[in-house]
Order: sequence, then structure tokens, then C-alpha cells
Amino acid sequence: MGVLVWAHLAFALVALPMSLIDLREHRLPDRYTLSLWAITAALVMSSLADQDDGTRAESAVAASALVVVVLWILAEWPGRPLGFGDVKLGGVMGMQLGAYGIDAAFLALASSVILGGVWAVRMVKSGRMGPRDHLAFGPFMVAGTLIQLLLVASG
Repeated sequence: MGVLVWAHLAFALVALPMSLIDLREHRLPDRYTLSLWAITAALVMSSLADQDDGTRAESAVAASALVVVVLWILAEWPGRPLGFGDVKLGGVMGMQLGAYGIDAAFLALASSVILGGVWAVRMVKSGRMGPRDHLAFGPFMVAGTLIQLLLVASG
């Protein structure tokens, strides 16, 4: 099993319980997000450093930075629709998927938004959530990332 696969497994093992915390408390604790950052950076970069072509490592770093910028802008948007835990998780998400190309990271981000949007509409229609209530976005980011990881890592 390659080092990159270990990075993905670590993501799943840390991000899934972190999602449950986000659902309960609407926060992604630093002890999880920052640990995941360290694990991801170490494993992804060590995996890609062994390759002759550094473009995958550059892609992973670029994807991480771009996802952080997009989510940071949303975190600063009026009404603060995202928290900075989501921004930190987005950086991890971008690095995990950026090893396969920047497009993989943005497909995961897009699928996260779609999954979260479908869930929010369902919750509003059922009356369990108001149209102005905040939604814990972390679980949808984790789901989008895991779906995309399964698609790109297996292909």
C-alpha cells in the first residue's frame, strides 16, 4: 500500500469523527483539523517527493491553497456562512486530492456544496431547519472528499 493511500486512510479515520462533532456542535476542533493538516502534509508530500516529476506535489500545494482561498472568502462573506474550521478542512481536502490534479479538489468542493444544498433543502422542507439557519458544512466536505478520493484513487 502506497504512502498516499495511508494519507487517505488517515483522512477518513480523523475526518469521520470530526464530522460528528461538527453536526453536534457546529465546529471543527483545531485538535482534529490541525492534526489532519500535519498528517496530510507529511504523508502526501513524502509520497510525492519520491517521484521524479514534481508537478503532482506542486498540484497538491496549489489545490490546497486555492481551496483555502475560496473557502476563506466564503467565511468572510456577509452572514458568515462558513467557519474557519471549514477553511482549515478545505486545505486538507485540497492537498489530499490535489495530488491527482487541481480539478479533483474542485470536483470534491462542488460535490460538497451539492450534497450540503440537497440536505439543507430537505431539512427546510421538513421544517427541521429554517431558511436562515446555519448548516454544519464539514460533514459534506468530508463526504465530497471521500467520494472523490474513491473515484480518483481507484482509477
